[in-house]
Amino acid sequence: MARAADSRVADSLFAAGNYSRAALEYERVFFTDTSVAVKNTALLNRARCFKNQNDFSQAYNTLKRVQHIRMSDTLDQRIRHEKALCAYLSAQYEDAEYELQQMDFFIHDTLLTAKSLFLNVLVLSELEKWDSAKRALKKYFIYKNINADTLNIDALIPPRGLRSAKTAMLLSLFLPGSGQIYAGKPGQALAS
Repeated sequence: MARAADSRVADSLFAAGNYSRAALEYERVFFTDTSVAVKNTALLNRARCFKNQNDFSQAYNTLKRVQHIRMSDTLDQRIRHEKALCAYLSAQYEDAEYELQQMDFFIHDTLLTAKSLFLNVLVLSELEKWDSAKRALKKYFIYKNINADTLNIDALIPPRGLRSAKTAMLLSLFLPGSGQIYAGKPGQALAS
């Protein structure tokens, strides 16, 4: 019973916007509980505290402590996605790519991993891996039931020097966020 009370204190601090104290309480839950699932959830919630404080590097470092054993694919995907997202937001693009590759390797449910396809496009764009980004974007369009045949995928992700403001605006009208990706601002696309 003490376990639930500890989590409730941290959860209430988080809900009140007291992220620093909530992060401390989630750390306490991590150290006092013996359940791997509870520990992993506490780390995930602690990382959320850091994300809300825009400390993405600390959030990523917190999530690196997660033990990816004896957990459901759903929780595993959620944690791996958050790790990749925090690495991306802290400009650790190679780490973000690695985390996404780990997700694809360990989680075989493509419906779960498809939730991270757009993040993969952003990461690959930052790494200037244009061909891989285009392939990932095609997968994303299939996942979202967007007819990619009507779009010129090559125009969506050209090398940085070949971008047009007019094209970015038109893309944004069709698919929110795609104009920012095209303009080389994938972080803004993720926020929109």
